[in-house]
Amino acid sequence: MSLLFAGLLREKFPLCDFVTEKEEKCGILRASVMKNIPEEEMNMAVIKLTTENFEKEVMQADQPVLVDFYADWCGPCQMMGPVVEEIADETPGIKVCKLNIDEQIELAQRFRVMTIPTFMAFKNGESVGKQIGAVPKSALLDLVK
Repeated sequence: MSLLFAGLLREKFPLCDFVTEKEEKCGILRASVMKNIPEEEMNMAVIKLTTENFEKEVMQADQPVLVDFYADWCGPCQMMGPVVEEIADETPGIKVCKLNIDEQIELAQRFRVMTIPTFMAFKNGESVGKQIGAVPKSALLDLVK
């Protein structure tokens, strides 16, 4: 889905704040989804990327970096939020970052992010891998190692 199309869909059909019965039964989502957590209460191990800090935090990083390209209105992105936080908490040798594609359109376009969630791994300033969609934690760890 293109970023323009996704933006139009979001304007026409705003995301409802509820968990479906199916998602609740599967235990996929936790009670407080990422978009409802105030920024000051977000996991501080996860770095919020902007055009201002992207070069320093990702391209000049001296350790592997996992970047989660997401949007607040994206259900699969919300499901992956806790997984991304776990990786940040449990893996000190990996820098974990999140990039909101609605706020950082230029960066999403630069890396040709057409579907979300998209996860990209960077080492020594180079993109070394890409994973699209909701995936198990092990797949993200394999991507960045």
